[in-house]
Amino acid sequence: MSLIVDKERKYYLTNRRIIAHNSTLLVPDLSSVRMEQSRLGRFRGVGNVYFDSREGRWIAFKHVKEPNLIVHSSMSLRGIPAGATGMVFCNYCGSRIPGGATKCPNCGADV
Repeated sequence: MSLIVDKERKYYLTNRRIIAHNSTLLVPDLSSVRMEQSRLGRFRGVGNVYFDSREGRWIAFKHVKEPNLIVHSSMSLRGIPAGATGMVFCNYCGSRIPGGATKCPNCGADV
């Protein structure tokens, strides 16, 4: 179980449920997980993580630290390969790189 705290809100990511302050999704109903980060968010290491369900419901974890780790761990709970995340951003130079890459092709930094 993971506990993610943002100021006054607490988010939980368990092996069965994704829990926000006002709603819950079951992991088997999870259809996709996506992340958004602004340039300032990449610099600070924070972002938003969105969990979409098959029924059309979704939960947002807003302003969380290390959103990449949350996306990878939640996708591994569902059995979705971690490389299926699409594009991610390099923490050092900010360039877009494929989700499964281990090094940035632009600056060579470890992802």
